[in-house]
Amino acid sequence: MKLARSVVIAAIIVAAGMVGAFSNRGDTVSGEPAGTVEISNVCVSYYTGAIRYTADPSGCTGSERSVALPGSGPLHACANYWTGMVRGVYGAGQCRSNELSLDLANIDVVNICVSVYTGKLRYAQAAGDCNTGEYAAFIAPARTASVYIADSGSNAIKQFTLDGQFIRQWGEAGNGPGQFMDLYRVAVGPDGNVYATDALNCRVQKFNYYGVFLDEWGECGNGPDQFQLPGGIEVDSAGYVYVTDVFSYRVQKFDANGEFVTSWGSLGTGAGQFFFATEIAVDAGDNVFVTDPIGNNRVQEFDNTGIFTGIWAIPEGPVGIDIDTSNDIAYVTTFSDTVIKLDASNGNVLTQWGTTGVAQGEFDEPQGITVGSNGLIYVTDRTNARVQYFDSSGAFVGEWGVPGSGIGQFDDIIGIAATP
Repeated sequence: MKLARSVVIAAIIVAAGMVGAFSNRGDTVSGEPAGTVEISNVCVSYYTGAIRYTADPSGCTGSERSVALPGSGPLHACANYWTGMVRGVYGAGQCRSNELSLDLANIDVVNICVSVYTGKLRYAQAAGDCNTGEYAAFIAPARTASVYIADSGSNAIKQFTLDGQFIRQWGEAGNGPGQFMDLYRVAVGPDGNVYATDALNCRVQKFNYYGVFLDEWGECGNGPDQFQLPGGIEVDSAGYVYVTDVFSYRVQKFDANGEFVTSWGSLGTGAGQFFFATEIAVDAGDNVFVTDPIGNNRVQEFDNTGIFTGIWAIPEGPVGIDIDTSNDIAYVTTFSDTVIKLDASNGNVLTQWGTTGVAQGEFDEPQGITVGSNGLIYVTDRTNARVQYFDSSGAFVGEWGVPGSGIGQFDDIIGIAATP
């Protein structure tokens, strides 16, 4: 593949912020990976510097060194301008005049083609550039604990570090893979995959940590694997996915591949019934908690098969909910612009904070709430177009976000989820 120097350089710049699902256009042979593969280990020749993909670092020969990408530090590589072949080097500044220097640790997604016969890596502008006999792959950067925001106004999932530094975003309006029509809420599974409810498309979409589309399920209707409006979403410790089906007045349970398992609920005010099932959370024992703020003003608790086990009355109208699984504490946002902290074992209120306003610690329509792996509590402050976070006592720690649709900006934020 011959690429002009300017084209390759532009492609590298674009790749720094590029996410998406890459389809395989090359043939594969039996036993070799197919489709888009996330590469984490390669073998680098001591003599030529050539990089060869391996699924297992022990697969390197005696003349090769194993490198975990991006490893403990940046892996420097050179990509030939004319062939696209990638060659590993031991530091920056070692590329030849006919090569482009790549710092693989600092490029968010590097598209490459891998030969199914030799394992050789070849740089490509996109996975669609792979030839017959090659499969598409990407070199993934190190993962970090993250907070994911469902920005309904821009139909994008926005990913940040725990202190609010922007990492990436993906999504736009539409009904294709990775597109949304009224993105509502998000959840993160124990494997780091991200799930989102796509309300008007009547479906759930699944992505990996890097925002690459993996799967989707659901259609409009009120049968199994159908939704009238998919709302809240959560994943338990075994990878089962729970979704509130708002206008079918029920909760549906799926396995991690989107296969329907069971459902429960109906319209009403009785135990196990809902009027507006908004959000859902799961505790350390995989018990399921569902907010029902309109009319019923309560949180209901179920076991993971849907058997009703309890009710918490919350007159302020519970909207969002999350459980600190290490301490068995529940945090709930309300229509009264407050956050309520409860004992998740019995629903007793421990404390609450917040009032209506724009100052730090004040809210204007708080929606989603999540507990980070650092123990801090993150809240989407919808009308104020920001995320605020607090310690477990309710003391203000920090905030980020301004109105808009650009990087670090929010246009109608609703759902939020953090890395478990």
